[in-house]
Amino acid sequence: MSSQDGLRVAALYDIHGMLEPLEAVLRDLEREEVDAVLIGGDAVSGPQPAETLELLRSLEAPTYWIRGNGERALGEDGADAVMAGAEAEASLRFTASQLSEDDRRELSSLPERLTIEVEGLGETLFCHASPRNDLDIVTPGTPGARFHTLLEGVSERVVVAGHTHIQLDRTVDGVRWVNPGSIGMP
Repeated sequence: MSSQDGLRVAALYDIHGMLEPLEAVLRDLEREEVDAVLIGGDAVSGPQPAETLELLRSLEAPTYWIRGNGERALGEDGADAVMAGAEAEASLRFTASQLSEDDRRELSSLPERLTIEVEGLGETLFCHASPRNDLDIVTPGTPGARFHTLLEGVSERVVVAGHTHIQLDRTVDGVRWVNPGSIGMP
């Protein structure tokens, strides 16, 4: 399959349970010709977790999900998935209380990474923060040398990652790194 034969993918990252901004983005997507939607992690942790999850599950387009630290925090290995502090812990408790046990289990066990053949880009790696983990911080100020560590073992020439909520499109050593930004939190 050539890179022109791939899917047109809408990458929706860091929704953070914000239903109204998600609805606005989905209205915009209705005018686009997308073949699939990729949910890039931290989708439901926020003020409307159950409603956000329900809307995302109702999408007609094929939908792929990856796990962010917010989803990992809902599972057994989530102890270090969110910042320490009373506010973060209260937010996590609220999110968990709005979701069923089955939902929490499903979300916390989503894959960490996914490679999709994307039209015009070829094999594209989608991850939440970096290919290494769901907590790495990558910003426009990240030194090029840091990418050597972040991209160790990665064969794809395009990486899409979120987590920082900062849009970014940068090429380092022939690998294009794209952060689509955040739907729910600037």
